[in-house]
Amino acid sequence: ESPLQDVQILTRFCAAEIPYWHAFVEHYKNLGVRNLHVCVENGQDYQWLQRATDCNGLERLTVQTLDSGINPSDALEQFNLDAIREFSPYTLMVDCDEYFVDLGSGYSLAKLFSIFANSAQLQIPWLMRPILQPGDELRGGFWGHVGKPAVRSEQMLAVETDHGFLVSGNGLATSRAPAVPVFFFGCVLVHFWGRSFRDCLIKVF
Repeated sequence: ESPLQDVQILTRFCAAEIPYWHAFVEHYKNLGVRNLHVCVENGQDYQWLQRATDCNGLERLTVQTLDSGINPSDALEQFNLDAIREFSPYTLMVDCDEYFVDLGSGYSLAKLFSIFANSAQLQIPWLMRPILQPGDELRGGFWGHVGKPAVRSEQMLAVETDHGFLVSGNGLATSRAPAVPVFFFGCVLVHFWGRSFRDCLIKVF
């Protein structure tokens, strides 16, 4: 079983991601992801993704244009989850500099959801790994202050923040459904913040 079998990716894209996009897509395809859903804020990014993304191995690439006049995090909250809910049992929300890694436990996300059968969300912690020069990508890292969520697709109602979903439970909507941290199972998101010295400048300014 692949680490991310039955898991779809929800991410966001802008032109600054172009040098890293192909590596991001290949990483998640190699982990078993077959459905990729991307938020953009302008037509140029939309067209670039449709033209440049290697869809070999994917069942589906969905690109949705969001409001470019507001903060990107606020725009993400407008993503229509109804459009992607039925494609995969689980949804992982990550940015293009966040790479899911199993540190050797052998647990897939589907297996973890079966272990925590009453939980709608899992929280995958950040392992921060900034890159300022060649070779830094092979170094260790340090724990980040938060992480990103994986959710049961049938229970996701909306993107509450870029770190969590609004989910349904017992027929009711709740904005604070507990997300089980899974770092002790060896599942992390290696967060390449940033991916080059230039990337660091873009993020800061």
